[in-house]
Amino acid sequence: MLGPACNKQSHHCNGKILQDMQMDYSDPILKSIYTRLGLSGPQVNTLAVQHSVVTDIPSAKLWEILENIEQWSRWGKPWMERSRWLEKRKFEVGARFEQVRRMGIPIGRQVSVETIRELIPGASVAWWDADGGIRCCRIWSFETQPDGQTKVTASEVFVGPLVFLFRLVVQRYWSKLNERMVTGLIDFAKRN
Repeated sequence: MLGPACNKQSHHCNGKILQDMQMDYSDPILKSIYTRLGLSGPQVNTLAVQHSVVTDIPSAKLWEILENIEQWSRWGKPWMERSRWLEKRKFEVGARFEQVRRMGIPIGRQVSVETIRELIPGASVAWWDADGGIRCCRIWSFETQPDGQTKVTASEVFVGPLVFLFRLVVQRYWSKLNERMVTGLIDFAKRN
């Protein structure tokens, strides 16, 4: 179902060690994000971040940790400062939550209210919105591999005129923050 998230070598991804993140824009997850945002693919005013890790931790355990969004800051720093459910207490379509992220210069601290828009319980969750002239879509996915391991992928695409202006400044940093979210989730699962 999911294609390769990266095509060079720095972190464990599809059985390879990755050094420099290079986006594979033919990846089905990224394609689906572009569609949700009304785009056919990457543009000059888009920025995509995606990271995948294959782990021996069962997807059910990872899903349980991800669904407990009040704990995101325990494993998602430095990007995730705080998050909380505004209603409901688990992933379901229509559930809303608030997240506070440290986006770095030039954005700074971003507070957003997100609504779960799509869900395949235990496998993927997606939310997207428009705020301050920037539209974005985030998908977390968990795919069980033939050998029983779990492929964890976190993908996000930002689009808007402001994205064109600051993309070159933040792309590498946001990619690293996204990578830390994925590895932080896995490390947290190993400790708990």
